[in-house]
Amino acid sequence: MYDPKGAVKSLMSRGNAPPFSLNLWQDVLCNRFLDFAAIIDDHRGIIPQHHDSLELEDGEKLTIRHKPLARGKKLHSQSDWWMAFNKYKRALLWAYPHREAELAKYSYHLESKFSSSAQHARIVSYESAIRRFVHERDDLTLADIHEFSDISFSHLHTDGAEYAAFGKSTDRPKPSSNSKPRNTPICGEYNSKKGCSRDLCRFRHVCRACRGNHARHQCPSSESQ
Repeated sequence: MYDPKGAVKSLMSRGNAPPFSLNLWQDVLCNRFLDFAAIIDDHRGIIPQHHDSLELEDGEKLTIRHKPLARGKKLHSQSDWWMAFNKYKRALLWAYPHREAELAKYSYHLESKFSSSAQHARIVSYESAIRRFVHERDDLTLADIHEFSDISFSHLHTDGAEYAAFGKSTDRPKPSSNSKPRNTPICGEYNSKKGCSRDLCRFRHVCRACRGNHARHQCPSSESQ
């Protein structure tokens, strides 16, 4: 019986392993589909973790962070996707160096997609569908770009089934922070020159001075001077 934990132990004994939690390493070595959202969560350390110790051949112990996989989360930004992909690529090549040419071709394909379209969230969804498709087929690799035309049409063409479904789930506008009740506190970060970085802010995004739909430092009234 294949022992993923033992395989991780064997690889770790080589030293200089890329940083990955144990469950992610097991997915790589078992050739499972890997959710890139889990890689981002592992990188940012936002999920509670515990530790798992592996005993190496020299008697020393190696401690590996062990985290549960992310559930119900999806990537949409190009920057998060590239961070996840590069970490995935380093881990994959460390375990399977013979796949370097395959990943180089695949990386170039995704670079072309991102540079030719502003709809990066759809490309992220397209890429995830490709890896899932390849993992279900024993006769394909990520370098078989010509096999992904149907997936590309479905996700990136306006007449594609996934294109329409994606639009219904992610293209809807977010509720405006300006539409909150009047007794909701005003966001201080929004009124600063730095601005608010929250995706869904619980405070009102209005000017502290005139209550207009702009930050205070942009207020045209004399009160903000």
